[in-house]
Amino acid sequence: MQLLISKMIRLGGRKEAFIAKIFGGSQIMQNQGGSIATGLKNVAFVKEYLKLESIEIATENTGGTDIRTIFFHTDSGDVYLRRTSAALVGKLLIKERRLLSTLI
Repeated sequence: MQLLISKMIRLGGRKEAFIAKIFGGSQIMQNQGGSIATGLKNVAFVKEYLKLESIEIATENTGGTDIRTIFFHTDSGDVYLRRTSAALVGKLLIKERRLLSTLI
């Protein structure tokens, strides 16, 4: 992330004008062993890093169990989010494996 910030500054960006939009951190797979999920650890790290860099979080959509697909428009800064239920994906994978086994 430091490389990204440095590159943006070299290209003329002003760090005091930077804002962040953060997405992700889902727990798609069952948590093994009861420790905090990796996705939540990643979100905590990003939030702490942005706080240390004094970069405001303008919006966020984090945590949960859904799979996110993000469409980011660099010209406008708009973000479009599509969510898919992880349970639905799991069911599709099971169905695909069954179909694949009939082909082999």
